[in-house]
Amino acid sequence: VESLQEAAAQISQAKHCVLPISMIPSNHKNEKDLFDLFCDLFMGPAQWEIFKQVLLAAVFYIIFRFFWYEVSSYVADQNDYRISSEQIVLTSRPLWVPPTLEKSALANDASFTSRPSLSLLDRQFVQNLTSAFRAEPWVREVNSVRLQYPASVEVNAEFREPVAFIAMNSSIENGLPSRAVYQIDSDGVLLPTDYITVSISSNPESIYDYPLIEGICSTPLSTYGQPWGDPVVDEAALFADFLRGDFKQLGIAKIMVSEKDEDKELPPEKRSQQRIWHLATTEGKEIIWGSFPMSSVIRSRSGSRSLYEVAKDEAFRAEEPKLARLRNLAQGKHLDLLSDDFFPIDLTLDDSSK
Repeated sequence: VESLQEAAAQISQAKHCVLPISMIPSNHKNEKDLFDLFCDLFMGPAQWEIFKQVLLAAVFYIIFRFFWYEVSSYVADQNDYRISSEQIVLTSRPLWVPPTLEKSALANDASFTSRPSLSLLDRQFVQNLTSAFRAEPWVREVNSVRLQYPASVEVNAEFREPVAFIAMNSSIENGLPSRAVYQIDSDGVLLPTDYITVSISSNPESIYDYPLIEGICSTPLSTYGQPWGDPVVDEAALFADFLRGDFKQLGIAKIMVSEKDEDKELPPEKRSQQRIWHLATTEGKEIIWGSFPMSSVIRSRSGSRSLYEVAKDEAFRAEEPKLARLRNLAQGKHLDLLSDDFFPIDLTLDDSSK
């Protein structure tokens, strides 16, 4: 035992030497020595410092949470955090979108109408605002909502653009038919007409900013912001979208279709191929377009937006030769300036047969 103790004393005096616990005599293995070895192994100086920092951070977090709980309601009511429709900015508002869209979005959403005030500090504010704007008929998609201090919000969204009016005889008033006019976008989605009606009343010429679709037999199945629910309307909307860049210069005022002679037993794709579309100029001169088959494009809407756009571009390219013939005839002018001998213009015939 004495020789072991001497050897241990010599080893402990050696520099950078660690005494294994197995070399310590049994009468030296007290509880304090074992605890010190445990601390050295699992809780060295570096680990102990990290533990103190984590503990301090936890204490500060608890204090901050308690303090914030007491003052959060007061801070949220400050003007720098309170939000109204005037503080919401649409970063890319088109001309056709009503200026009251922000107020409408807040007024029509229960998550906002049920609260006395709105605050940037509300955890659900961004999610609720996104949902409120997505529910608006004019909005196709909300890309982002950006909060700024002092209180302001930037909303980046994609908007639906009107492409045509649909005119229908709806009722009889004073012995005369009353005409209902609806507005749709290129997807056949029904859009509100109140804002455009005000614009037309102040500027009657603005009605020619969109072609008029006639001959639709169905009525809308749903409300604003929802599809009309008729493949003929979907096809008419795509037709208006196809003519969007040319109809005003060519003097095209109407897109007309007749479903009376269609075979209702045929599948939609066959009916689309056999459906005959007509155009009318501002002075009522007729253009026979023929079929405008878009069934495959309409079906592609169930997939991604990018695939739908690709399918639409391919279908439009197939119809481009007919539109090119009209451009060549017009020579940059209204078709109404052509001699009456040119009408009706039948685009179903080859150039050689015209």
